Amino acid sequence: ATAVLVALIYNTMALDVLLLTLAVLSIGMLALRQFANMRHKLELLVAERARKLEEQTRELDRQATHDTLTGLYNRRYADESLVRQLGGGDRSRRHLTVALADIDLFKQINDLHSHATGDEVLRRVAAVLRGRCRPTDVIARYGGEEFLICLPNTELREARSLCEGLRTAVENANWAQLGLAAGVTISFGIAEHKADGSPDRLLGRADRLLYEAKNGGRNRVVA
Repeated sequence: ATAVLVALIYNTMALDVLLLTLAVLSIGMLALRQFANMRHKLELLVAERARKLEEQTRELDRQATHDTLTGLYNRRYADESLVRQLGGGDRSRRHLTVALADIDLFKQINDLHSHATGDEVLRRVAAVLRGRCRPTDVIARYGGEEFLICLPNTELREARSLCEGLRTAVENANWAQLGLAAGVTISFGIAEHKADGSPDRLLGRADRLLYEAKNGGRNRVVA
């Protein structure tokens, strides 16, 4: 189209007018090209800003539901999840079981070694729990050194077996790397949901059983 236009102009205009017209056309085409480049860069910038905003939103959502130190769910999320799981009346919820776990003598680890060592112990115990539990289980840091594990569609006997495996895995981990010659152990209290029970009652029974495990010598599972 440009060639046809130039040919028409060439046949009807003087040389100086033709050159001026060609210069104007060249400048116009260059301006259009620069505008297209600027538009492309602007679209890339907008897309990058949108991506970063989406990442920030996901991170804020994660911070609202996860514990910063261990990467597990936090207490708020665990409580809400427990209420949701107990909110219906279908048969599958009758076998919901929860386990409260507490690292034994954790205060001594902080006092005799350091809080940095204690933090690393929490991270490693969390990794053991996360690595050995099932995708459907909800694992949360419930307190300072306390963890809550919600086990849906799980009977008490199965939950006890799973927690025994977790207890053994924590006990057999290589704690010497952290200078903990005495090792680290963990105790569990496990309670199964009853049809007329509330989340508070279920957690209360698990807490009492955890207390029994502590008084019974620690490093054990009581269900």
